[in-house]
Amino acid sequence: MTQHQPLDLAPIQARHDAATPGQWYMQPNYGPNFVASEVAGYERGIGDMWFGDGDQADADREFVLAARTDVAALLAEVTRLRAELVDARAGAVHEAARLLEAAGHDDDAVNFLDGWADYDRAGSPAALEG
Repeated sequence: MTQHQPLDLAPIQARHDAATPGQWYMQPNYGPNFVASEVAGYERGIGDMWFGDGDQADADREFVLAARTDVAALLAEVTRLRAELVDARAGAVHEAARLLEAAGHDDDAVNFLDGWADYDRAGSPAALEG
């Protein structure tokens, strides 16, 4: 079975942070294809983006204009869901430790599971940190 590698959000976050902030929109005052954003009360030009004509061009334009805020929302949601998954896994392992304890298993097994469940988000075991 192939092991799934989690998506590295850092480069996506870096590209997001480097892009012009704010909601992007078409600004026809500077040309029919000019994209801008309002930043700290000032309009900031992003540049000309020609998407062509027709339904596909309209869909592509809407996709690009929404990408700045959509990516931010997706990054926040993935981060939230990952944290929720870590908490759920830790809770399940703690529950397994309680079941072993109730069944009379030795303290070493129970303590091992509790320590494993307390790994911090960086991957170092809290049980080994003193």
